[in-house]
Amino acid sequence: MASEGSEEIVKLIQKVDQAGQSHILHYLGELDREKKETLLEEIKSVDFGLVSELYKTHHVEGVKQAEEIIIEPYPNILDISTLSKQHLKNLHKDGLKLIAEGKVAVLMFAGGQATRLGVSYPKGMYDIGLLSHKSLFQIYSERLISLQTLASESLSSPAPPIPWLIMTNQESLLLIQSYFRSNAYFGLDQSQLFFFPQEMLPAIDFDGKILLSQKNKLSLSPNGNGGVYESLEKSGGLLWLENKRIKFLHICGVDNALLKICDPKFIGYAEDQDVDVVSKVVAKKSYNEACGVLAMKNSKLCVVEYSELSEEMAKSVDEEGKLRYFGGNILNHIMKVSFIRRIVSNHLSELRSKYHVARKKVPHIENGQVVTPNVPNALKFELFYFDVLELAESSAALCCDRDSEFSPVKNASGPDSPESARTLINNLHLKWVEKAGGILPQGIPDGIVCEISPLVSYDGENLKFLENKKISLPFYLYY
Repeated sequence: MASEGSEEIVKLIQKVDQAGQSHILHYLGELDREKKETLLEEIKSVDFGLVSELYKTHHVEGVKQAEEIIIEPYPNILDISTLSKQHLKNLHKDGLKLIAEGKVAVLMFAGGQATRLGVSYPKGMYDIGLLSHKSLFQIYSERLISLQTLASESLSSPAPPIPWLIMTNQESLLLIQSYFRSNAYFGLDQSQLFFFPQEMLPAIDFDGKILLSQKNKLSLSPNGNGGVYESLEKSGGLLWLENKRIKFLHICGVDNALLKICDPKFIGYAEDQDVDVVSKVVAKKSYNEACGVLAMKNSKLCVVEYSELSEEMAKSVDEEGKLRYFGGNILNHIMKVSFIRRIVSNHLSELRSKYHVARKKVPHIENGQVVTPNVPNALKFELFYFDVLELAESSAALCCDRDSEFSPVKNASGPDSPESARTLINNLHLKWVEKAGGILPQGIPDGIVCEISPLVSYDGENLKFLENKKISLPFYLYY
């Protein structure tokens, strides 16, 4: 009698044959037991129906005649600088109340590697060079701890830990979990963290055949941050949020060093507006700044990529001379958990039609050897998280101050680099000291001379003790 394991292998081989992908088993007989298991486990994870559908849609049939697309400016962006101090205070109070009541969680996209920064590990583990030499993950962790303290103080009772979901890629999941564990979760409760990986998709050649990266490995890559909704459901993360009765989920990226994680004013505004999605944007520096913008596409909320706007549209201004398409997307949104449930329950099949295809140069096994192509030889597919925004029945947006809320860490040097992030944090913290009444020396020296730990202050509060104190630089304030 065949063993249960061998029966499973036979069924898997049949499945591969039926999908027309039997070539991926070509080297099976050469593999030792461990490598054979690796290959079979990867094959089990493949949705062959989806792969076939994507190939047919994006390569065989080509680009179909699209419906007419009408792009218009997003009409509902509120500039936070126009709000009165009392209005801001009320939003802050309302947001802290929701946090204290356990209604708020955060989801961070953390699958990106820091290769452009010259290291091979996940970007969240990167030290951007502050006086403290804290990594991005530590900075965000301490901001959450500080926020939990503020929420507790607002109601004079202990606030529950803020749930933090971290989406990684398959390769970095264990490394990131180990990193948090070895650092005692940076003071957070282990129970408030939920790590889960993105789904993976194989690269295929122009004949629709799945590529092997090694004799026992498929050429797999993450399916884009838009796979988050399905991954959230499959991992149990969505149910985890629902069981905690979370109302608002703050969705953000790992590489914004100035990120106000679960910003109370942002949360308060989401509660005030009572919509499916609230977005934070920054005003574009110029019409040709290469960033997506919040807009309307055929009367539905969307992020329009820079390349989708004609120069005429990008340059267009309103009666006050302000860019009509000015709200730069910074991957900073609040979604109702009920909206995400609606996506998962009713619209996952629709997302399959929204995959984006890219032609890439993908090394692969050919005749037993690794071949590195000089020209694109494969198709890769991915979803973007904002592809679901059109499903929102209601939305709103806040335009925030770029210099205090947005400092992406993407490049090794120049704009959007660790250096630019350090400079912005340094300048922001110097302003906090001045606002609190601290006396700074004449002529601030160049370089990074000021840092205030998030454990001391989340957003410039709790610094009254600096009033009339002479500050010597460099100045690092910490607990």
